[in-house]
Amino acid sequence: MQQSRRARGFIRAISNGLGRIPRPAILAAASLLLSSIAAHGDDRFTVCSITINSDDEVHTFERYLPQSEFRFVELTEHARTTPAPGDTSWFGAACASGVRCDVLLVSGHFGNTWAGNYGTTFAGRSGVSLALEELEQRRCEQSCPGILADPLEVFLFGCKTLSDGSDGALAPSDVALLGRHDLSAATAARLVDEARNGGEDTSSRRRMQFVFGGVPRLYGFTDVAPSGKRVAPLLEKYLRSVGDYAAHLRQLRQSARADRSAPTNEVLARALEPTCFAQSSGLDPAGAEYERGAEACFLANDRNSVAGRLEYVEQLFDNPRFLSSLTAIDSFFRAHPVTSFGAAPVGQVRDHVRARSVALELFSEIESPVLRLEVLRVARSMGWISAIEALPVQRQIVARLLRPPVYGEGRNLICGLGSDVLERIDIRAEDVPAEAYADEYGIQALGCLRPADERIHERLAKSLFDPREWIARLAAIALKSMRPAELDVQLALAKQLG
Repeated sequence: MQQSRRARGFIRAISNGLGRIPRPAILAAASLLLSSIAAHGDDRFTVCSITINSDDEVHTFERYLPQSEFRFVELTEHARTTPAPGDTSWFGAACASGVRCDVLLVSGHFGNTWAGNYGTTFAGRSGVSLALEELEQRRCEQSCPGILADPLEVFLFGCKTLSDGSDGALAPSDVALLGRHDLSAATAARLVDEARNGGEDTSSRRRMQFVFGGVPRLYGFTDVAPSGKRVAPLLEKYLRSVGDYAAHLRQLRQSARADRSAPTNEVLARALEPTCFAQSSGLDPAGAEYERGAEACFLANDRNSVAGRLEYVEQLFDNPRFLSSLTAIDSFFRAHPVTSFGAAPVGQVRDHVRARSVALELFSEIESPVLRLEVLRVARSMGWISAIEALPVQRQIVARLLRPPVYGEGRNLICGLGSDVLERIDIRAEDVPAEAYADEYGIQALGCLRPADERIHERLAKSLFDPREWIARLAAIALKSMRPAELDVQLALAKQLG
């Protein structure tokens, strides 16, 4: 119906403005237009929604966007038509439907695992969920372009959907050292952040930017997002201010086609000013950051053969900036130890002269204990450094991490070294600053190290009577794991344990 109205309007415009053109020519032009419309089908903008929790957001858009120019598609409807469990996810069915979204609205509880809450998964009262990991995987496989790559705008109505995560600060000397190997300061900081968190980036913003690579505008929140009922009137204010939303999208599309950066949406920012609103854009699919995300995806995907991924590691080593993929390479080798491949497949990768040289340089020169351990793990996996050569460096790293304040990160790095390493490090009393015995994370780290030095046992025994109850309790737990032989220490421990 809408197509017919547009065609008749076009014919009238031609007839009124081009009266001297022969009528057959006008009819031929009209016929061509009608054929084009028929071929392309419904030419309205498509607003896709993934309503996992509140539906206030999508209903607000439905009230303000006219049906003559917009159609709405609820993607979670595919959750009701998914085949047998295990065949595909409901989101996979939505991707396979071929829908192409101009606007995407996602509503659900969200929050990164490092911050607690719902983890990296959209969840809510609908009983449907959607994990960020699946979105990343679909992006890696290019199996969902209509939903992830086509939108002009993506609204992420959930907590921390565009949070930045930690800053991954590095010493200037480390930034300069990594810069010599084609790593920008921003990429180096991100590498530290990932290494601190077991290979997972703590920035939802960066992960969403990868998922929605090429999308001109992403909207979300850095902390606690407003509820659906609270955000609805703010969206109404925004939509009233925009007025002709179709014209707004056409302008955005024109900028995208001209390869121009989309300007900041100041109107939406003002409307959502009472909240922790944030906006960004998707990564450039031709850029280095997007390529880095795709590399990590490929190595993590168990659908790719292990041999194929090992060959891919060799290709990464050939890249001048292979260090940017260090955490992804480390995660791959932790899941698939080199010893499981056999000598032949690993030979070429292990013998990569340049990668080995860079790793050994960083191993000896870098200051950051987080990155030093990351390089060490890869170097050990590849056989570039022996266990005997690694031990003194591991001991240096532990001694540095024991300098208060230790924080949870230092404790995790020490305790994560593995029992075989911890047993051989042999930390001595002179390696432990006095302040560490009053630091809760320092005491926990000592509990993992289980040093045999009696001087450490005696000093830790004094912490059993610290006025802070939790310090005394942690000291008791640490000493119990060390099995001290000194009678005075045993008596103090027994007194504390009752």
